[in-house]
Amino acid sequence: VSNFFPVTPLSLSDSQQDVIRNIEENDFLAVYGPPGTGKSQTIVNVAAHLIANGKTVLVDGDPAIVINEDGELNNEKYLYRCIELLERSILLLSQNTDPKVGEVSIQNDIAQCYIALGKTQKGIELLKKYNVSGVHNALIAIALASNDITEFASEDAVPFMVDAFVSILTDSLRTMIAYANYFYKKEDYFSAREALLWLIDLLERVKIDESSSCFVDKVIAPAYSDCANFSLLLGETDKVESYMRRAYKAAMLFDSAPTIKMENIKFCIGNMQNATTYDEIGESASAAVVKLITQENRNEQLLSIWKKIAAEESYGGAK
Repeated sequence: VSNFFPVTPLSLSDSQQDVIRNIEENDFLAVYGPPGTGKSQTIVNVAAHLIANGKTVLVDGDPAIVINEDGELNNEKYLYRCIELLERSILLLSQNTDPKVGEVSIQNDIAQCYIALGKTQKGIELLKKYNVSGVHNALIAIALASNDITEFASEDAVPFMVDAFVSILTDSLRTMIAYANYFYKKEDYFSAREALLWLIDLLERVKIDESSSCFVDKVIAPAYSDCANFSLLLGETDKVESYMRRAYKAAMLFDSAPTIKMENIKFCIGNMQNATTYDEIGESASAAVVKLITQENRNEQLLSIWKKIAAEESYGGAK
């Protein structure tokens, strides 16, 4: 670049000047360096230079940990500077094309800066204001539960804590089923089964009483039947009946006392136990399993095993 004159508010080393020069010559640039090498200073200088040359700049990043030139964490001066830059970046959002960056995400970063500064109440107020669809529930919960802002701060955390926990269960359910479907389509039946077994383990662990009915049993039953199907596809026939028996046990447990309430679930404190859930599995867990194992692409052996187990249990119960 001819006539290169960097315009920067802070001192500029040769390597930092090279960074600005490279930005002038390239569309993309990644800068790496260990703590204390001036990366934060470089960011400020780059932004100032671009603005001075008629460009607009959007600065985005995680300000939860700010490192100064001495390697000190959460330096007050830098945290306040982060807040200032983040607030200015909101004005540039109309030029932003990254869907991951928006006012909610930026306000989240600002709030975490305030919390790191010890201004917890202000940080929580921001998180609550921009808590769209409960996106900040976990952050609000940990801030309230970890800081004595008011006499009832810990109790104030309960609804946010519980909602965040329920989101973990819901997101885990959807995510692991997505993984199972993805691996199934890739004909990676082992990984598909592993995804469901991970989900089953999570759901079984959140039950307070393993012998009592819980809404998660309605999910566990068809998940086990899918594990049986994946085992068939893997040629591991010795595991099929074991998974089907677990599916039957979970289905009968739920169907014996069906519930849509958040009862018999760990960590659902307060009034959450009376909250209700919604699913598209069907009227009963057993009906959901039968629907799965009678799909056109399923092996008839699964239905035969299911009927065999049902007959055995029926006979045993009659005795």
